[in-house]
Amino acid sequence: MTVSSLIRGTPNDADVARELLQYEVVRSIFVKSTEREIALKGGFAMRALFGSARHTKDIDLQHDARRANLARTQTLIRSAIRNAVATGILEDVRISEPKQTDTVARWKIGGRTVGGSQVALTIEVSRRPMPGDDCLTRMEMQPPAEIGGALVMVDTYSADAMAGAKTIALLSENRLAPRDLWDLDILITMRAEPPPHMIDHLRTERARQALFDKLDTMSWKLFREEVLPTLPAGVAEALDRDAFEEMKVRVALAVEKWLADGDRSPDRRPDNQEPGPTP
Repeated sequence: MTVSSLIRGTPNDADVARELLQYEVVRSIFVKSTEREIALKGGFAMRALFGSARHTKDIDLQHDARRANLARTQTLIRSAIRNAVATGILEDVRISEPKQTDTVARWKIGGRTVGGSQVALTIEVSRRPMPGDDCLTRMEMQPPAEIGGALVMVDTYSADAMAGAKTIALLSENRLAPRDLWDLDILITMRAEPPPHMIDHLRTERARQALFDKLDTMSWKLFREEVLPTLPAGVAEALDRDAFEEMKVRVALAVEKWLADGDRSPDRRPDNQEPGPTP
């Protein structure tokens, strides 16, 4: 089956095309990078590697500036974009590079499917320090059978490190993203626990209060508007207000426990590790 026939034959052709593009970009990056040079994180890592049903319009990566310069980041991402676009997943492709700094490098890809649906994808590479080699793991990335594609080994945040990054994101003062609630609930189900050094700076009464304030702000209406449309129909239809409130309770109890556990001493963090960046 060709790429165009696969996309044309689905009612949600934009989601299928975007996911094909995501898998192709990530595959190309890790075929050409060295082991542990760059790490996949965020929503697409959750979907491709940790079993989340949530679709995402981004690819988030970590490429430590202490290990590689910006030119190396640009070489990897530009090459991966060229390879993905060459598959014919999208027509009338537009590519821009709105931000290219030593802290963050960002690319935007736009185009349309053979059926005429518009597709947008953002690739964002954080060049801040990695949270530590013990927070990374190497996993097989196998595209779903209906999409197809070759298996590739991918360096990614471990489930524990993802839980740490998502906890930091949830408690960020300038962020209100109900997808953090969804992702954390999956990680909690997996029995993930943040590495202590990633959340030591959050072991304060202020952070605990911020947890409950943030969860109170995340309404069913907001979750329904922002998260349900990113889920397959069957999954979304099974979620109601009661299930949402139960999810909030599970996340509140787990994160509260994480913040209460452990020695608050900064000596817990090895010299080469930084608090984890948000996904």
